[in-house]
Amino acid sequence: MGEPSKIEGSTQTKALYDYYNASRSFEQQRDSLRALVNANPQDQAALQRFNDLNKGFYDRSKNFVQENMGSPIALAALSRMDMGQDAELFKSSRDALRKTMPRSEFFAGFRDQVDRMEKQLEAQKAQEAEMERLSNLIPVGSEAPDFSQQDPNGRTIALSSLRGKVVLIDFWASWCKPCRMENPNVKRVYEKYHAKGFEIIGVSLDRDKNSWMGAIQQDGLPWLHVSDLQFWNNAAAQQYGISSIPFTVLVDKDGKVIDKNLRGPALEAKLAELFGA
Repeated sequence: MGEPSKIEGSTQTKALYDYYNASRSFEQQRDSLRALVNANPQDQAALQRFNDLNKGFYDRSKNFVQENMGSPIALAALSRMDMGQDAELFKSSRDALRKTMPRSEFFAGFRDQVDRMEKQLEAQKAQEAEMERLSNLIPVGSEAPDFSQQDPNGRTIALSSLRGKVVLIDFWASWCKPCRMENPNVKRVYEKYHAKGFEIIGVSLDRDKNSWMGAIQQDGLPWLHVSDLQFWNNAAAQQYGISSIPFTVLVDKDGKVIDKNLRGPALEAKLAELFGA
């Protein structure tokens, strides 16, 4: 932030000048502590002082904005703050500045930033609400909806045909890197518990059969696999409200949902609980 070119006697000018001096002092202390922490990362006392210094100046900036709400000088402190962390303060500042400096180019740039942030937050909230709605479609303890799709050889397999076994429904796809990375973990628990009555049915969200079959072969996945090759419109994925993959649903011998989205150590721990280590 550049130093004010001329200091007048007004209250706001003095407030801005004081904030400028505080920011300059903060930067000097911050740089000194940062160098100390970088030189000795194990110095917890220095790290704590560094964190306390940053928090203290952030709180001062926040107070400065609140004390000067609607004034152009508030922009000096807002430029140092985290819009995501203090979204409501940024929105309040935008609304207040719209009344006091609506035609200013400085305000226009700030307004556009806040407008974009607000739209992103609204979209995020809508997405979270949709994910919550979808996750509640198949609550734990409910009966897992039956479905049937074809395996790579054209044989139709129904979930209900696996009654009497603990079944992991594994929604995945050949193009899903996190899914492929998780496959070794899934394979390990399959090999450990399959003989005890554990089965997996992989439901692929692929569109291309060759890609699907190639991934099964490349990753060496010995369990059951089905797909209707309809991408995100896969009928089973729609039934289960799948909005991201990998996603798993663990079903007990009676077809009831035990748990959802278990992976890695969490999946292994649950299976150890069900079958014994």
